[in-house]
Amino acid sequence: MDRRTFLLASCGTAGALALPWAAGAADGPLHVLYPGSTTQAEAEELRDTVAGILGPAVAAHLRVVHRGDAYAVIFDRSHLDHGDDAGRAAEVAAHHERLLAAALDADGPLALVVGGGEVASTWNVRYGETVPSEQREALRQRFDAVARMLGSGVAKSLAVEELAEGSRLQLIYRRQGDRAGTVRVAAHHAGLLARQGISAEAVPEGYAVIAFDGRSADAPGATPAPADTGHLLPASVDSDLREAINGYIQDLRGRGRIASVERTSWVVHDLSADRTLAAINASVPMQAASMIKPFVALAFFHRVERGELAYGPVSRDHLEKSLRDSSNTSTNWLLERVGGPRACQRILEKHFGQIAEQVAVVEYIPSGGRTYLNLASANDHARLLRALWLDELPGAGEIRRAMNLPSGNRLYTNVPEIPVGTEVYNKTGTTARCCGDMGILVARTRRGERIPYIVVGVIERDDRVRSSYGSWMHSRGDVIRGVSGLTYRYLKTQYDLA
Repeated sequence: MDRRTFLLASCGTAGALALPWAAGAADGPLHVLYPGSTTQAEAEELRDTVAGILGPAVAAHLRVVHRGDAYAVIFDRSHLDHGDDAGRAAEVAAHHERLLAAALDADGPLALVVGGGEVASTWNVRYGETVPSEQREALRQRFDAVARMLGSGVAKSLAVEELAEGSRLQLIYRRQGDRAGTVRVAAHHAGLLARQGISAEAVPEGYAVIAFDGRSADAPGATPAPADTGHLLPASVDSDLREAINGYIQDLRGRGRIASVERTSWVVHDLSADRTLAAINASVPMQAASMIKPFVALAFFHRVERGELAYGPVSRDHLEKSLRDSSNTSTNWLLERVGGPRACQRILEKHFGQIAEQVAVVEYIPSGGRTYLNLASANDHARLLRALWLDELPGAGEIRRAMNLPSGNRLYTNVPEIPVGTEVYNKTGTTARCCGDMGILVARTRRGERIPYIVVGVIERDDRVRSSYGSWMHSRGDVIRGVSGLTYRYLKTQYDLA
């Protein structure tokens, strides 16, 4: 059977896992189980996939459950009126299966009815009550107080979560343990926090978006923010190019070509020598705009490699439209197959964390293309490009091929220093608040040797350009072209380029 789905285990495994909650085994509501996954991490990934497809009303009641070391995902129906529960549960399961099958192009079973009674969820500790989203700062203060009282070991696993329904926030310790152990931990923490007037209680883990967690740069006990080069980029070398780029940008600021409210970040990496020649504000998360699309493609091919999705003519067409034509519709199509923004983010964090350190995939591309929430640093873009060039990632060849198809760019076209015929693999990003490009260019020496190198440039602002958008876009694109020209001139002296 061609699974082509997010399923991570056979139907037999799912059936065995469902035994503790088999219909009629205990009093209580019936639940919907989504077959697949055996480890906790796989179950969390599956939960996010289901949440992205079935929407927030269902997502609010998705639970990771377990029997011993085997984990699964259920839609917990404990909150519902259970008149005619067996028939209604079957209807809900059938409806969910139709939606999942359509989104994933998958064969079933994709949703099963499982028995009543209390299910063995994974549990966390919640501190205080949930609060409306506008009270984020108050919850941040509670975060700091809990971190100070309970120490760095707990602080690193603290998170402020935005619940799937109701626009409310909660502060939790992501213990992800069993109920009995978590109840004991919560009672102990409640005693320690009593003087602060902060309660602690065990709660089952549900689907939520992390708004802030203990890995953030200024969180108590957090690890320091990464330096200007990431794990997969060799350390920067002192080069005249960095100073040339910095001087060029400062000159443009002095002449008003770059506004005081605008920030820039840059990376130039020589792939031939595998050394970073320039890194300016490179580890600062910036608006990604359409430059997030290669990361979506990476998450898609991760699932293809695992046999959970198929790559054929339809998905190939969407990949090309996403990366060559910057189609938002095709990007959202790929993102839907991955399981939505949250599932995409989890894949990148779990499997490609050394590359996507500051990447935040938060939203589908909105109507009109006004995507301002997805983030990435210049280093993230450079690490991705380097790994694609070295064939270190799933689907690297196809992503490179799509990025090499003729399309607009700010690295080669109208850059007089760069010879005609230079290969370009790139993805631009443009909104009324961001102008950028990230790509690989392949120069040639006079002897015909190929010299590949990376150029990443991003210019962003907090507010939208409300007039002369086209003029702003072109002028900032020309700034990136200027940096690309500086880079080629520098490499020409190093490699005797044509």
